[in-house]
Amino acid sequence: MHTSKTKTELGIKLRYFLLAKRKPLTFTFEHQTEIMKEMPAVNSLIGSATSANQDASSSEVANQNASQNKQDIPCPYSIFDPEDRDTTNCREISEFLEPHSKEEEESLLLQDKLLDRYWKVLDIVTPSSRRSCCFTKAYGHYVEGTGSVLFSQTDVDAKEVFTKVSKSEDQSERLDLLHQLKMRFFSPREVASLHCLPREFTFPQVTTTKQRYRVLGNSLNAHVVAELFKLLVK
Repeated sequence: MHTSKTKTELGIKLRYFLLAKRKPLTFTFEHQTEIMKEMPAVNSLIGSATSANQDASSSEVANQNASQNKQDIPCPYSIFDPEDRDTTNCREISEFLEPHSKEEEESLLLQDKLLDRYWKVLDIVTPSSRRSCCFTKAYGHYVEGTGSVLFSQTDVDAKEVFTKVSKSEDQSERLDLLHQLKMRFFSPREVASLHCLPREFTFPQVTTTKQRYRVLGNSLNAHVVAELFKLLVK
């Protein structure tokens, strides 16, 4: 039995996978009982995995930075996350975004009731980000823990806006400030692209946006699964 962890050399966020073969079949690559840090097929390109001590040290630094950000910035810190995680080989979110009409863009904006209640817990990414949270089937009508939302207003100082929001006790004023950010959900097609589903993958016209999010929620990344199948059949 072999435990594998897909790493960012595939341009995909981290997730754990378990591969197994029935005896007497074996894998064609060397494996151990520890969780692997890299896909075996690309070890020679990326380099050997770091030691457990080095990983622990990196995680500690990342946690300290995140904690520092949370203390200094009264807003969802993920916007300003230095992304200490190794995302060097990940593609930018911008590569997965679709052009939308004004009406489509407005339909993806976060509703006022979600903005005012959950602005502190949003996981916010920008077009230049190289990571996102996992999308669940509740995405699109819930925001806490269901997936990332997009902030792309480069002409707006998000730190300043969130600072003002955190100090305001007036709901109308908070909403006016939050509207400046124009934070929106990813469209179902964008979520599908983030899962590496091909362009020819489409939804039946009769399906609603909510149904499409439910179908895509908690999906496995098609590219990662393809690479894992290659390891199984070798």
